[in-house]
Amino acid sequence: MKNLLVILLTLTFLAHPNATFARKSQNRSDHSPFRYVIVYNEVKVNNEESSYTRRDVEVLLDENAFSENTLKELFKLLSQRFPEPDGLTVDVYTSLEQIDTPEEHEGGRMFAESRTGTRRVSPEELNFRKHPSAVLMRQNGNELFRYTIRPNNLKLKTVILKGHDPIGN
Repeated sequence: MKNLLVILLTLTFLAHPNATFARKSQNRSDHSPFRYVIVYNEVKVNNEESSYTRRDVEVLLDENAFSENTLKELFKLLSQRFPEPDGLTVDVYTSLEQIDTPEEHEGGRMFAESRTGTRRVSPEELNFRKHPSAVLMRQNGNELFRYTIRPNNLKLKTVILKGHDPIGN
């Protein structure tokens, strides 16, 4: 009978509209102000003759959180997570439409070189640009990122965090 009373009191408390429950993430001081997922991470050596190594990472970031300040914080977090090699390139996407499937990734993105603005833009890239995106880069002590927030805007803003822009844009 005593056990039944304890169970009934517990159920009454749980069902009470003013009962509060602390979530694990609400009590943690390290809870991130934005949500992101690393969807690709690979270390690559350019060729047998070069010792240059770089890490390529792809991130899916909540589109509602996409901003210059969020990108600065994301770059800081990823630089801490991946301190080596020095060469780090992070593509930041805000929609699953922008992310290649594994089969597409193996074939390579057909318009990756267009970030420099040196050629005509394909219809596929225009579709890709419907959502904000960014590329974060770290190389030879330089840290910067290029991004666009407005859909279909092909002009990228560059933010230099450390050093200079080796391309000079």
